[in-house]
Amino acid sequence: MSNALVLYLLMLPNLCLLFYTRIIAGSHLWSIGVEEQFYLFWPLMTKAFYKRPLVLLLAFFLVTVTVGSIARAVGCFACETLPPQSQLQALNIYTVCRCITDVMKTCRMMLFGATAAVLFLHGTARICKFLYHSVARILIVAGIAFYIAVPYSHCDVPLGVLFALLVISLTDDRIKLLAWHPLVYLGTISYGIYMYHAIVLQCYMKWGESLDPNCFNFLLYATALPVVLLISALSYRYFEQPFLRLKDRFTTIKSGRI
Repeated sequence: MSNALVLYLLMLPNLCLLFYTRIIAGSHLWSIGVEEQFYLFWPLMTKAFYKRPLVLLLAFFLVTVTVGSIARAVGCFACETLPPQSQLQALNIYTVCRCITDVMKTCRMMLFGATAAVLFLHGTARICKFLYHSVARILIVAGIAFYIAVPYSHCDVPLGVLFALLVISLTDDRIKLLAWHPLVYLGTISYGIYMYHAIVLQCYMKWGESLDPNCFNFLLYATALPVVLLISALSYRYFEQPFLRLKDRFTTIKSGRI
């Protein structure tokens, strides 16, 4: 457990899931770790390729595909060729390679979001105009639903492209629903919702061990979401906002649309 906590503090929870025990109500934080690892080098790359963003995106895509494929091949090769007495060594090699493969895949999915931002900001009015039609949105959502319901391939590229197109289509200023204050506020506290929901559910599960199943199910579905929202709102007001204000002291470029 101590090794697991160290990896969580170092923003390496995805490694913890592979090598050590799962931390109760904390396993979902692997994605936070991958994001932090992605942002370690992404600003440096965007600075180096500032005037050639599409070159950067293509190079990054090729690197992630190549590294992921090599890691997958090495892991499979170790499992198939090492003798039985080296099974533990083979398992360790496979685990490390699997971690590398998963990180490359996740970074590649974030790359599609970065590509959507580049397309939106750099002279692609025709693409945006087409995606702003309701028919285009329906086709995109239908494609995502079909891909999830009928997974014909383990390739992440089609799903990443569809979600990137969906994100661009939702930047249409005419969609008033997305500017609705309650939804905007949910977006504001969404980080807290993500962080705390598993802890709340774990507490409910522990509490429900002594309750009648029917009564517990009613309480869970009726009160869990409001409790998560309340905790997230309090966390944002009294815990997160002071850090956000502190961040402004070190900000060189203010966040926001370019």
